[in-house]
Amino acid sequence: MGEFGERYVKSSTAFLTLIFAFGLIVGGIVTYYITFQQINGLKNDMSNLEAQVSNLWGFQNVTYQNITVYQNSTSLSEIYKDVKDSVVLIQGTTSQGGVQGSGFVYNFSGTMVVITNYHVVHGTTSISVTFSNGNGYAATINGTDAYADLAILLLVNAQQEDLKPLKIVSSSTLRVGDFVIAIGNPYGLVGSMTTGVVSALGRTITEEEYTGGFAIANIIQTSTPINPGNSGGPLLNYDGKVVGITTAIVADSQGLGFAVPSNTILKEIHYLITNGYY
Repeated sequence: MGEFGERYVKSSTAFLTLIFAFGLIVGGIVTYYITFQQINGLKNDMSNLEAQVSNLWGFQNVTYQNITVYQNSTSLSEIYKDVKDSVVLIQGTTSQGGVQGSGFVYNFSGTMVVITNYHVVHGTTSISVTFSNGNGYAATINGTDAYADLAILLLVNAQQEDLKPLKIVSSSTLRVGDFVIAIGNPYGLVGSMTTGVVSALGRTITEEEYTGGFAIANIIQTSTPINPGNSGGPLLNYDGKVVGITTAIVADSQGLGFAVPSNTILKEIHYLITNGYY
């Protein structure tokens, strides 16, 4: 009985050990299988993610091209190259010190003039106009209209090769959402270019200092960044034609700029040059 019991205990122990070992082997196989499936799943997820990132990157490249090349196949850099020499830096001396702004050259029936804002040259005792190549000339005020914030300057002994006029087109075709460009000299940074859209049309702004609170109507509102020193510079369409003249901003705001429409310039320029007023 004792020998039989001893053999039975040994056999049971061996059997249990075999079952335990078998369980370990089966458990390992099952664990390996589950881990293998999870790894394959992660690989598939990574492949899908890489494909999505690749598609997104390709989409971004297409979007970038659409932003920089427009319907007339002219890029912003080409527009800037064509018009930058027509935009000038205007500096003046007043009893309070120096002032500066922007302007642009325009050919009115063979007479080369510089168009700018009235508030840029108001109260000046001397004015100089500097071109993008560094050439500078004295200038005199030929005509002004404070109620439209316009001024016409004549250059003294300017070289003909420096006078590259811009074309002014009607602003009546502008629509909200149209892209526009401003070029000027914000804070004296000559030849700075910014872009935006027409935010609204037919706005009215009030000029307290020069017009005694008189409202200037039919103003273009634009998101194009405008800063002190931009005043008097051209607002251009994407054909590089003048559709307005940048004139004002809302202090401490972003994307709230205003421009006198080109139709106002076209309506008044004959009288400003011929009579000196409108």
